[in-house]
Amino acid sequence: MQFVCTAAAISAEASPAAKSPLEAFTPEVTGYLYYSLDGSSGADKANAFDISRVYVGGKYALADNFTFRYVSDIGHETGGGKFEVYTKYAYLDWKLGKPADLIFGLQGTKNFNMPESEWSYRGIRKSPMESFGDFYGGAILAYTKALDSRIASLAGGSTGDQQLADRLTLQKAAFVWSSRNKMGSSADQSIDLSLKPDENTYIDINVLNGSGYKKAEDDKYKNFQVRAGRYLSNKKVHLSGYVEFEPWSYTGSNGVKKSYTNIQWDLLAVFSAKDKGKLGINYNGKKFGGSYEDITAACFSVFGNVNLGRKDLKALARYDYYSTGFNKSAAASGAPALKTNANLFILGLDYQPNSRVHIIPDLQLFNYQNPAVNANNVFYLHMLVSL
Repeated sequence: MQFVCTAAAISAEASPAAKSPLEAFTPEVTGYLYYSLDGSSGADKANAFDISRVYVGGKYALADNFTFRYVSDIGHETGGGKFEVYTKYAYLDWKLGKPADLIFGLQGTKNFNMPESEWSYRGIRKSPMESFGDFYGGAILAYTKALDSRIASLAGGSTGDQQLADRLTLQKAAFVWSSRNKMGSSADQSIDLSLKPDENTYIDINVLNGSGYKKAEDDKYKNFQVRAGRYLSNKKVHLSGYVEFEPWSYTGSNGVKKSYTNIQWDLLAVFSAKDKGKLGINYNGKKFGGSYEDITAACFSVFGNVNLGRKDLKALARYDYYSTGFNKSAAASGAPALKTNANLFILGLDYQPNSRVHIIPDLQLFNYQNPAVNANNVFYLHMLVSL
C-alpha cells in the first residue's frame, strides 16, 4: 500500500499539469434545505425549518492522470443538536489507462452509490438500503431488549437454561457489534479498482475498513465489496448487482472465540425514457451472523419519476418495504415489539426554476406492521441547491 502512495506521488510530480491552477480546480457545493410539518398520530404537529446536509469541497486535477478530491460534510450531530463538520471524501484518483482507475483514500462505498444515483433524490430521502439502515437501528434496540428479557427469565434455572442464557448473552454482544453500521456506511477509508471494459459496462472492486467514514479501523478484518453493471438499449436499461463480505470475530466472557461473516447484496434494474421518466426496482438485504441464530434483513423498493409535460416539472414516487427478520427470531419468539416490518411511501413534485435548484414539496408516510407503533407521516418542502 505504501508503494502505491509513493508511486502516485512521484508520478504526480513528474506529470505536467494539464491546466492552470485555477482551471484545475472544480468546486463542489451542495445544500439540502427543508421545512417539515409532522402530522403523525399523537405528535404535537411539530414544524421546523432546518438544513439536513451541506457538502463543500472540490476536485483538483494534479495532472492528466491524477485528481484529488476533498469534500466536507456539515450536518447535525447524531440524534440532533448542534452542527458538526467532518470529512466525507478525501481521496486520490489515479487513472491507470483504459479501462482502469485506482482510487485510494476516504471515498464513497459501492453499496448505496448506484441505487442512490438512479433514485436521484438523496436530498429528500436516502437510497433504499441506506434508508432501511436508519430504520433498522430502532429494530436492533428492540431485538437486544427482547434478548435481555429472555436471558433474565432463564437466569438461575437448570443447567440447560443457564447454557441457553450464556448463548443468548453471546448472541446479543456479537449482534450489537456486527450491526454497528446497520446496512453499511456511505463512505469509508478504502482502496478501489474501477474497471470500465467498454462504455456500457463497469466493475468496481473495493477493499475498505468497514468501520465507516466517521470512525477509525476497529479490528483486523476488512470489508470486501464488488459492484458490476451494464447499460442496454442505448442506456435505456441499467442492470446492476452488488455483493459484500465482512468477516469478524468475537470472544465471549468464557474466552471462546467465534468467527462469523456478514453478507450483503443489492440488485437493481432501471428503465429510462429520455425526457419522459424513469422506473427503478431495487432489492437488497444483509445477513448478520450470530452465535445463536442468523438474522436476515431485506428491503424491496420501487421508485420513479415522470415529466409532467414540461422539462422543469416532474412527479416522483417511491415505495419501500422493510423486513427486519426479527419477527421470525427464535431467540425472541413471542416478543410483539419485534413485529416491526415497515412500509415507506413517498409522493412529491420536483420543480426546477433553475438547472441548479430543485424545489420539492413531498409527503412521506412511514407505516409499521406492529399496530402498537404509531405511523410517521411528514410533509416536507425541500430545496436542493448544487454547483
